[in-house]
Amino acid sequence: MDHNELSLELDPGLQAPAVARAELRARFGGRIPPEQLLDLQSAVSELVATAALARGSNPVRLEVKRIEDELHGRISEPSLGSELQKRRGEEEGVLFRFLDAITWAWGAETDHAWFVIR
Repeated sequence: MDHNELSLELDPGLQAPAVARAELRARFGGRIPPEQLLDLQSAVSELVATAALARGSNPVRLEVKRIEDELHGRISEPSLGSELQKRRGEEEGVLFRFLDAITWAWGAETDHAWFVIR
């Protein structure tokens, strides 16, 4: 794997977002603009937290790839998509508005969420 990619399997639980942020900083810090790193860490932190707390026993898979000036990410966990749908109704879309603000695009399927940051 090169310095433009990161692939992790995270243990579910409260530490997963912090571990993901630290790994992102180690891999991409100094290689991308600080604002882009902050947006990346924020998006990943929220989605990993949602995935890690969804059911609590499945590992969370994080993949990020830098392609030119864009960062493409994917967070996978078997129940992530259904958890995001549940949160859409419960929280009046706060998480969704946040992700809309810091990503160029994002979405969710049954078992994963993806995003692009420019």
